[in-house]
Amino acid sequence: MDIIIADHGRFPVFFRGQEGMEYIPYEGVYAYGEVKSSITNEDVRSFIQRVKDIRTRLTRERVPDGYIEGLEETESGDLVWQPWPERGDVYRFMFGVNSEALDLDKCLRDLCDAELEDTPNLICLLDRGVLMSGRAAHPNGEVKATYIHPQKMRPPREPEEIDGWVFAEPNSTYKEGATLFYSYSQLLEHLKNNVLLPSSYLSYFKNTVTVHTTFVYRRDRQ
Repeated sequence: MDIIIADHGRFPVFFRGQEGMEYIPYEGVYAYGEVKSSITNEDVRSFIQRVKDIRTRLTRERVPDGYIEGLEETESGDLVWQPWPERGDVYRFMFGVNSEALDLDKCLRDLCDAELEDTPNLICLLDRGVLMSGRAAHPNGEVKATYIHPQKMRPPREPEEIDGWVFAEPNSTYKEGATLFYSYSQLLEHLKNNVLLPSSYLSYFKNTVTVHTTFVYRRDRQ
């Protein structure tokens, strides 16, 4: 991935390679994404496949609802718990500067055909708008809601509603700026509301290194 956003304060880097490559624990990753100067339909399909590979090869424990982090002290000295809604979810995004080579209708169909666990949370087409999961009235297609975390359980649908994918085009004379600001705001909202569990560093060692051991004991000690 082109961009990986992780917490270096709580999750130190394992080590750095000679060319500056950093190896970090997956538990410390908030988000990852790709940036394309010119984005195509194949880029989107390839991203979905890579997300699926990451999801099946890398796992981490979901943060339980009872896990407390984010205690804040009020002016009176009381401790107040601020519940953070994102319980260890990874935010996945794509950013395309130029989307002239992208067939928008086909891209929306590809997203609808993919598993929600493997799709981007948001695709930013700087010159057009944003793509995200949503819900609309059927059959007129009026958008009722958008979901920045498409893989999460959402409220039950009404009989006249249907889930799918939404293309949102800013109604602004400065379309690029509005598109970028909205996309960046969604990412910041995810970072603000997310909480991660501590990492077990020994588990990485056990899963990657085979250790040969020798055991010796004194015969007079049983």
